[in-house]
Amino acid sequence: DYYGHGLINAYASVHAAASTTQGPVLFPYPKLFKLQGQDPSDTFTLENIGNTSDITIDIVNDAPWLTVTPPSGTVTSSGLIVTIDIDSTSIENGSTYIEMLTIVAEAGVADEYVYVMYNVNGFPTVGLIDIGPLYVVAIDLEANEIVDGVVTTFNDLYLYDLRGLPSGSYIIGASTNRDGDNYLFESDDAYGFYISLNQIVPVEVSSDMVIEDINFEVIDLFDNPSGQYVQKVQ
Repeated sequence: DYYGHGLINAYASVHAAASTTQGPVLFPYPKLFKLQGQDPSDTFTLENIGNTSDITIDIVNDAPWLTVTPPSGTVTSSGLIVTIDIDSTSIENGSTYIEMLTIVAEAGVADEYVYVMYNVNGFPTVGLIDIGPLYVVAIDLEANEIVDGVVTTFNDLYLYDLRGLPSGSYIIGASTNRDGDNYLFESDDAYGFYISLNQIVPVEVSSDMVIEDINFEVIDLFDNPSGQYVQKVQ
């Protein structure tokens, strides 16, 4: 009723139409870190979202305050977890440092990038605007229906927590409900999807699995036709 017959994987569709083989595609997530505190550490995952061929990678890191482990490796079908560690002793307090990690892939596979921002004192919330309650929902990719949702508000800093999802693939989205008709993602609503409206990526969930940092922006096209970002859910 709302989305036709499903979502199209454009990359796979072109290969199917041309009778060609879909090659490996490198994909890191998350792609942006904002770290704070003393000697923080975090991880990102490199995945192959194309075919099952392994991808050999090297990570270019020019920041003396940042350590990446491993600095090179192979992205298999199960992915590759990369750890980033920050040495706070080499950084002036109060200064913000930014490093772009380049994930150099083997020939024939496009490189990717991960951005790391660090400030020992943290980052202030910029542009936090009260746009009313946001309904954050998990949409089952196979059934194409909302299976769970929570409400978050300006007073909650638009943070959310979805719990108890069955194993499966989900699109995570958020929307206002300005006209009160209990229909979300309408033309008068502010809404968004993970990772972005231009790049909707399903989140794979399995039992007893905790996934953090599914952050994305909510865009108000009704009041801001230019597409200005007015909110972020985390």
